[in-house]
Amino acid sequence: MKNRAVSIAPWILLAIFLTASTVYPPKLIWTDELAHFAIGAFDRFFDALLAALHAIRYGQSHNQTAVHMMVDWGMLRMFGASAFWMRFPSLVSFAWILLAAGLAFQRWNLPARWKFLGFLALGFNPWLREQAYEARPYLPFAAGMMGTWVFLTADPISRKRAWFRLFGALSLLLASTIHPYFGPYLAVLCLFLFMTRKGGRLQDVFEWKWILASSLLYLFIGKVTWLSREMHFTWDPFQWIGHGFSAVRVFFSAHLQALASMKTVFLAAVVGAFILSFRNPRFRSFRNSEAFHWFALAFFLSLALSLSSYWNGYWILQRQWIASIALANIALPGIGYGMERALKRRFPKRVLLLVVGIGILFTATRELKQFAQGLREGWPHPSDQEAPNILNEMNRNADAGGEVWGRFRTYYDWPSPEEGWDWRNKPSVTR
Repeated sequence: MKNRAVSIAPWILLAIFLTASTVYPPKLIWTDELAHFAIGAFDRFFDALLAALHAIRYGQSHNQTAVHMMVDWGMLRMFGASAFWMRFPSLVSFAWILLAAGLAFQRWNLPARWKFLGFLALGFNPWLREQAYEARPYLPFAAGMMGTWVFLTADPISRKRAWFRLFGALSLLLASTIHPYFGPYLAVLCLFLFMTRKGGRLQDVFEWKWILASSLLYLFIGKVTWLSREMHFTWDPFQWIGHGFSAVRVFFSAHLQALASMKTVFLAAVVGAFILSFRNPRFRSFRNSEAFHWFALAFFLSLALSLSSYWNGYWILQRQWIASIALANIALPGIGYGMERALKRRFPKRVLLLVVGIGILFTATRELKQFAQGLREGWPHPSDQEAPNILNEMNRNADAGGEVWGRFRTYYDWPSPEEGWDWRNKPSVTR
């Protein structure tokens, strides 16, 4: 037991540093966090809940479940007006993703070099780090889904361990309550488990009670929140990612952002290894590996969500892929190690490790520079020269501390659904 504690201590310290470093460079509260800060202005839980539900039903906070808002309400009521405590659930979620990754690495028996690169790929992934210090539900959903993925794909014996069952229960609870994307992710995961089962009874493959309970909870919360009103959009789906080749480039780059300029080389190596697996028996185990399946499913799920946005006339956004980005980066070191084992000669093994290592270390260096710059510059303060509006006032409140100002309850005052709602047209709350 003592030896095991000593062996995992460095990884725990690394995870703590990676999580803590996402706070810097710190940033002011911005547009997409307004609802999460304003909810703290309500004194009573049920008043806050009713306001959040009303906002979701009338489109102000569409595709939300109100769970994250209510968690932020609790944080703001407990610790006062603070951007840090409002965003604290996302920081915990970032650490949860690293925990899920560590469990996956342990299952795959990755050597230390690939574990280290795997943690760096996740911990210094620019998009994950950006979401780690924002009060939005995307990273908590990714955390819950990664925990769910690791738990449900484990063998039946592992799933019977008390601590692992607690990990799985918390992950399922988080994923099923925090975001509408839980449905498609769980459906694909269950289909994957069914198709890759190796004989045995279905009850040994599926945690039926857990899956059913989380699905019912998901549908119940959906019924009273994001399913309560059908939204219609006529926007250009490619407005933010570009059209044609630009959209394809953004899609693949987002999932392999941690590899920097080496992502194209790595993706070409993965495709080459997959093709070789049909002719060379040494690469067959790579094609059949869990890590490769996870990697492929990550891209498939992101593509499916993008097609859904396209068909519904909604923007295709990188934040929609956040869980898939986490899944692809958890699978990354497993894929690298699988290719390394399939290669015969030492030289190509070293080249592969060098390519992955250089890409990840380049990204890590860039992120560490930003972290150091944030430490030097310190915490940002809202400018007194800016025009008074609800966003600037919220930042001043967070900077001053104390209770969330009661006048921010007006954020949840809106005209009728027919008139629409736009926070930018609201008058200053100081009036």
